[in-house]
Amino acid sequence: LTFSALEDAEIRLMDIDQGLIKSVKDKIRSNHKIFINKGLMTPEELEGLLDRIELGTEIDWAVKNADFCIESVMENLDLKKDVFAKMDQAAPEQSILASSTSAQLITEIAKVTNRPENCIITHPLNPPHIIPVVEIVKGELTSDKTVDLSFELLRKVGRKPYICSKEIPGFVLSRLMAAVWREALSLLDKGVASVTDIDTAI
Repeated sequence: LTFSALEDAEIRLMDIDQGLIKSVKDKIRSNHKIFINKGLMTPEELEGLLDRIELGTEIDWAVKNADFCIESVMENLDLKKDVFAKMDQAAPEQSILASSTSAQLITEIAKVTNRPENCIITHPLNPPHIIPVVEIVKGELTSDKTVDLSFELLRKVGRKPYICSKEIPGFVLSRLMAAVWREALSLLDKGVASVTDIDTAI
């Protein structure tokens, strides 16, 4: 896999919900108004990007020629496994299969595929069009090549990736946030600061 021609990459977005597919470009336009209002993007540039996104409702169509496939269904392990199994069947042999999960283990999801070495987590922060950070989580059988390619792809599309090399509940980000949350509650309980002042500090 190479990303030397990334600016010409073909992008396919699919969902089984036809209503969602019909409205997704308007949602993207709404999310990106802030960039246009701040002078960071022109309406023409946004429309040019949207023109490159093909829309569909079939997994086979979405991944049949893909180098990189990202699953973003709800946090249901069985559903994620079902999607990964279908991607594994339809995607080219060398394709990377990624999950945006914030809670499941890629080692478990990858068990339904014939390419666990090509399976990885790429977990964006919300809202992803504002926050560039993406958490990359390596599974037990994920190859270093898959990690490196995923990192490079995310970097080239303007993301700020970092690597979690070992599967652990909560990965890196959620564990850091939980520590801050615990300390915030402790400060509030001890009367050190009000909710408003803690929010301001954070």
